[in-house]
Amino acid sequence: HAGAIPSCYTFKRRPLSLVFSQDFPTREEALASEQQIKGWSRKKKEAMMKGDWAEVSRLAQSARVVSPPSVHPEAVEGSGISVHGSTSSPRTEEEMPQ
Repeated sequence: HAGAIPSCYTFKRRPLSLVFSQDFPTREEALASEQQIKGWSRKKKEAMMKGDWAEVSRLAQSARVVSPPSVHPEAVEGSGISVHGSTSSPRTEEEMPQ
């Protein structure tokens, strides 16, 4: 990332500094950890960079408590549309099981 490739994302963000590093037994475990950390809040990442694992844990707890309950809307009769689950796309009445 320290190279001089002008089209690189980090080129305009130099100088860069390494703020956290961890060893993993496999590449897959390293990538899984990276993806998990990318989903964290900024505060949680900052706590990790400081090595404040108690704060990381506290922020993880508060994230679980704040989550809103799932909503499962039912079919509206006559509308021709029904939504099933939070990740599904709407279905027409013709596509719905009888």
